[in-house]
Amino acid sequence: MSLLTWGLLFGIGLNSAVGVELSRRVILPNPTTDTGANSLELCWGFNDTHVEVQLSYPTLGWLTMGLSPNGGMDQSDVLFGYVNDTTNEVVIQDRFLTADMESMKIVLSLDKVQNWQMVSGSKNDTYTVLRAVRKIKACDNMDRSFTNLEQAVIYSYHSKLPDSPTGKIRKHSQRGQTTVNFLRATPIPDPDIANEITKTLEFRIDNRTVSGKETQYSCKLTALPVFDKKYQSIASQPIINKANMKYIHHMLVYVCMDLPAEYAKKDFFACGPTDDSFVMKYCQNMIGGWAMGAKETNYQPADVGSPFTPEMTGMKVVVQIHYNNPDLATFVDDSGMRFLLTDQVRKYDSGTIMAGIFSLDFTLTMPPGLETFHVQGQCSDQCTRTMLPEEGINIFASNVHMHTRGIVYPDILHQEALL
Repeated sequence: MSLLTWGLLFGIGLNSAVGVELSRRVILPNPTTDTGANSLELCWGFNDTHVEVQLSYPTLGWLTMGLSPNGGMDQSDVLFGYVNDTTNEVVIQDRFLTADMESMKIVLSLDKVQNWQMVSGSKNDTYTVLRAVRKIKACDNMDRSFTNLEQAVIYSYHSKLPDSPTGKIRKHSQRGQTTVNFLRATPIPDPDIANEITKTLEFRIDNRTVSGKETQYSCKLTALPVFDKKYQSIASQPIINKANMKYIHHMLVYVCMDLPAEYAKKDFFACGPTDDSFVMKYCQNMIGGWAMGAKETNYQPADVGSPFTPEMTGMKVVVQIHYNNPDLATFVDDSGMRFLLTDQVRKYDSGTIMAGIFSLDFTLTMPPGLETFHVQGQCSDQCTRTMLPEEGINIFASNVHMHTRGIVYPDILHQEALL
């Protein structure tokens, strides 16, 4: 039964004026359960000028949805709301979130200009439903525009209400991240690859204890199995322990080349930018990854696959997980990555290229006392001609990573420079 078939509407706002149909729907990942119980639902629609959203969360307290620059909380444009228990008033607010994880200071401030407008709201014994509308374009410097791209979306809720519309907001009891394209005219269905899959590979941390540090990189070294013929990975998936989901920032999987014997014996080790993990010097061939807010399955294009060949039998593999642990909790984790392989070899093999710039060290050191610091790197043809074919390559996906230092990345492509 749909979540939306019950409840009395306690408020009516701008719906008739804007005229937006809620034609899109996603179930948001719930950090507390693997089942469909207590699911979170986001519905939305848009026209030429506005986006309208409807949030259905398993709480009787406050709830949020925010547009994030990178999947984190800091600098997020947030829709915040609740239904008052006493007056049945529907409260919808436009807020901006700043989060300094070093000082653990999180501020969800009210925007001076309130651009989210209430359409309706309701709740029953277990769920709250809020519906609101806003212009597509950012209305002020505390807003983020909706775009026809996959945008990082954060969401959270708490079981208790604020004391007043301007009262103290208790820290979320549950939160999560995903990606949504709010302005795509026609949803793109996931490809049906069920009949192609002949083998799966899993690389996990294997029930390791993660100590109570705020930032920690943990690695597990393992080996590839025997391949009797060529396979291709046509999709990859994160394997996430739901109890630890809020701590997992991202995961990467690398194949190691010419790993010395003294390092090949390692099993579980710390492997962050400031750790003395010389193993990673030999493990730079990335074959997969996942970051908070990414989709549950990452598909290769229809005629493309990432190769696993007999020559790769026994090669060492490292799965690296970055834990963001502001609670300083100690927990046991068995998360990792899964690769879906086929022996129906596709036309093209895919691979990855890592390009960028190092500062004085892996943590991107910057001079003190500057409000902004620009970092620019160039990968010239003297580099690319040594590894790429003369006819060039086709790029079908990209990721940008600026660790914890970056604020703005100019997304500029020069057609004549495409590889």
